[in-house]
Amino acid sequence: MADDKGKINTLVRNLKDAGCDGTTVEQFMELEAAGEKQKQFKLLETHRKSLLNEVHENEKKIDCLDYLVYHMKRQSNKEKDRATRTGTGCLECQPVQNGIERKER
Repeated sequence: MADDKGKINTLVRNLKDAGCDGTTVEQFMELEAAGEKQKQFKLLETHRKSLLNEVHENEKKIDCLDYLVYHMKRQSNKEKDRATRTGTGCLECQPVQNGIERKER
């Protein structure tokens, strides 16, 4: 009997660790008591698919953030290049432009 209690506690803990909510845990345990292994597999597969969908949604969000950072860095580099070409960069970085030496401020 104590062994059964330990098995149940282990199952419940494992289901919770896997992110199952109370309803899913309860359904799983009812199926366990009824010996419905195939329905348990189906329940776990449904939960797994749900978790995998969350992963994919988060991957898309990460891709969007990565693109935004890439775009911002690219724009920043273009602005730096433009400042260098037009001579609007810092005086220390651009001491000579068109053969004319800049004067210190």
